[in-house]
Amino acid sequence: MCDILKVSVGIFFSTSAAALFTVNAALLMVLVRHKEFSSSSYRIIKHMCVACLLQSFVFFVSGFMTMFDSNFNFYGLGAIVQSAWMLYVGLNFTVAVDRLGIFISSSNSTTRDHISWFLLCVSWILGLGYFLCLVFPGFGFTYRTQYGYFFWFYTTQPGSTILAAIEPFIDFSCFSVELVIYCIVFFTLVKMRRSSIASVQSPSLKIEIRLFCVAIVSFIYETIFIFWFFWALALLSDTLAVEISVNVIWLFESGLFSCAMIVVNNSTYRIIKHMCVACLLQSFVFFVSGFMTMFDSNFNFYVERVLGAIVQSAWMLYVGLNFTVAVDRLGIFVSSCNSATRDRISWFLLCVSWLLGLSYFACLFCPGFGFSYRTPYGFFLWTYSDESGSTLLATIEPYIDFVSFAVELVIYCIVFFTLMRRSSMASSQSLSLKIEIRLFCVAIVSFIYETIFILWFFWAFTLLPDTLAVEISINTMWLFESGLFSCAMIAVNQSIRSKLCRMIPFRRKFISVVSVAPRSIRT
Repeated sequence: MCDILKVSVGIFFSTSAAALFTVNAALLMVLVRHKEFSSSSYRIIKHMCVACLLQSFVFFVSGFMTMFDSNFNFYGLGAIVQSAWMLYVGLNFTVAVDRLGIFISSSNSTTRDHISWFLLCVSWILGLGYFLCLVFPGFGFTYRTQYGYFFWFYTTQPGSTILAAIEPFIDFSCFSVELVIYCIVFFTLVKMRRSSIASVQSPSLKIEIRLFCVAIVSFIYETIFIFWFFWALALLSDTLAVEISVNVIWLFESGLFSCAMIVVNNSTYRIIKHMCVACLLQSFVFFVSGFMTMFDSNFNFYVERVLGAIVQSAWMLYVGLNFTVAVDRLGIFVSSCNSATRDRISWFLLCVSWLLGLSYFACLFCPGFGFSYRTPYGFFLWTYSDESGSTLLATIEPYIDFVSFAVELVIYCIVFFTLMRRSSMASSQSLSLKIEIRLFCVAIVSFIYETIFILWFFWAFTLLPDTLAVEISINTMWLFESGLFSCAMIAVNQSIRSKLCRMIPFRRKFISVVSVAPRSIRT
């Protein structure tokens, strides 16, 4: 088996799993630490986050097993990933029943709470039951296949064969009931929407409908995954591509619910979340780059190739997302279009940004393309290699960058003068408007820094001699650029700062004691 395939697939598994683990952990911390998320629905979601965290952790380790073509140790991980999956199946069923109770059933909240707790216990019993079975002799869940370490599946032992025969019945029974429930809830919501009493929806009902939409998305993806898991190998020839595809679908399934929960929020913050992902990818590559610089080695040609593709595609994604933020600010302050239209535009530009980033990622893996960390002075700067395809991308990129920045500059000028005119007309500003203006200021700061960085990146070598100091300065600017937006967001948003402070463990609380002199009492 070609080493480049093992390294590439392994890095993809570990990087994706680490990103999804971070998303699941962040969502779980927010849900646990804030009392507003204490309803029975959010209680189920917290348990789902735990199940997803367990699966993401195993897939993170699996990536290294793929890279090093070793299972490290015979015991443990297979039982964890499969039992976490069965727990997740049970929790998805619990979510469906909870949605039925919210929208259809006339039972009170106490009864729904009892049903929720009962199904939570059943889900955990199912998961723990599978875990105990899989650690017994004669049972097993392995990552080894005939092609190497690419795919989690039951072993050929007699106990595992029994579990492999039982699981489809459990999965499809749950999914069949869920499908019936979601159809009932869907038609009920359609009827409620048409009725006059639902002409005005309360904020709590809107939240419940959003949770319902998240559950539907998770259910559809999960059903597709199960069909592919059990029948792809039967209907198609057992090839390495099929095995990797099954593992990839399972990997992303472990983060889908959390990502969908985050996505159903405000459109502006949705864009910022995607920007955080782009920055995380770049920061991760720069973290590894520091060791490459220290040891004066790329460790492995294929590792450098993969990291170069990640950092450059994440940068192009970030460029597209910056443009999306600018258009979003224009829609907030200038355009008269409603929020639904702005939302559609936001989604469209998000998709375009991801297509831009993924297309660069795919290109940089093709022969004749590359993004290298090696320079004449050592390992100090990420830049295009000397291959013919890379030269073509290096020629195209300045046009993409500067066209985006030119349009952003025009947009920000329009928004700025609009805000100046509004401030002269209005004596007081609403809280929501102040928040939007702060986001606008963050976008402006990011835009200015990004423009300076791009000018320096493309023209430093033209205007100055190619020296080590120039290379280090460019890489340093890129490094800080990958964290500037997040730092600016934290700096201007008191709510985010306070939530981050609450998330810091072992904070010391100081209580100041003030002595108060007793007042004289007249008799």
